[in-house]
Amino acid sequence: MLEVDKGEVKAWALLSRVYANKRMLDRASECCEKAIGVDSLNPGYYYLAATILEERGMVKEAMAALKKALYIDHDYVLAHFAMGNLTMRLKNYNEAQRHFSNALKLLLLYNAEDILPESEGIPVSRLKEIIETTIAYVKIQLDESKTR
Repeated sequence: MLEVDKGEVKAWALLSRVYANKRMLDRASECCEKAIGVDSLNPGYYYLAATILEERGMVKEAMAALKKALYIDHDYVLAHFAMGNLTMRLKNYNEAQRHFSNALKLLLLYNAEDILPESEGIPVSRLKEIIETTIAYVKIQLDESKTR
């Protein structure tokens, strides 16, 4: 098995985030792809790719990247959360509800004050609040679709 150069892959991922924060999305994508090329089994890099792709308006591609992240790690909270948001945006409320529910269940494994990796510093308690509010919205949308 090939050894992963941890320094190289972290550098590519960091560069990707820096470029993304500067709205240099093409360069962010390139660096993220290099990180994935070095460590293709890290779900965080696919999540990062998905956030960049979504920002570029490439929703289908973002969803494909999130599916890869979830294939590698079915318990990746942020990938479920992001997939819930994307499917909700596409008005696929049943699938959105499933992803949000999965994320909420997984958050129970953490302490409220924990910071999720890759979350840009969001505490578990705050993400839980966001998901609970979003699930309430999704339920309203599902109820309204049944009465139409």
